Amino acid sequence: NSRDYCKRKHNIAYLFKMSMATSSSKNASYLPSQNPQRMQSLKTFLAADEIVTINPTFSYKAPLDFLITQESIGPFEAGIDTNVPLWLALYLRKRNLCRLRCPEWMNVENLKRVLKHERDPQENSFSKELPFRYAEISRAILQACGAGRSAVHAGGSGVDGGEEIPQMEVVRVLLEDIGMLRMGKIRDNVHFLSGVIGQSLEKPM
Repeated sequence: NSRDYCKRKHNIAYLFKMSMATSSSKNASYLPSQNPQRMQSLKTFLAADEIVTINPTFSYKAPLDFLITQESIGPFEAGIDTNVPLWLALYLRKRNLCRLRCPEWMNVENLKRVLKHERDPQENSFSKELPFRYAEISRAILQACGAGRSAVHAGGSGVDGGEEIPQMEVVRVLLEDIGMLRMGKIRDNVHFLSGVIGQSLEKPM
């Protein structure tokens, strides 16, 4: 009906905007001149200021001021959760100075709800339960925690990635499924939009 038609047209712009978080990596991979590591760094950079929670293993009483941030970060107290930008969390995690806290939206139950939403043929929009840069954020976190590597190497040199991201491999698979379903939605809506434009061009002026 006309209501569903209008709703679907309204969602198209939103779908294109949200698709940038998932499609950029796939589009870039087909360009032979692109360095995969550089492209990965660029995508992580785009999400670098997103706030995540860490549990530091060190103490530093004074707040840290960085030229690239508008607000001070810290202070830090060992064992006390602290919110920091993603770039700093990855830096500290790489040096075994913190544990990453799994974002609420990355837990298995939430991802299953999102997957159910994306699979629903009546839903033309993306689930609002994931942040805009969910693909870059989750990829960086999972990579830092060792998703896809053996249990011996997954935790680095002292921090167990499995403790940081419960059911880490399940999370990774769910995120991949969500990404594939969203790409399918984008294709369907592009096809729908093409039909709408084609019909409007065929109408006499």
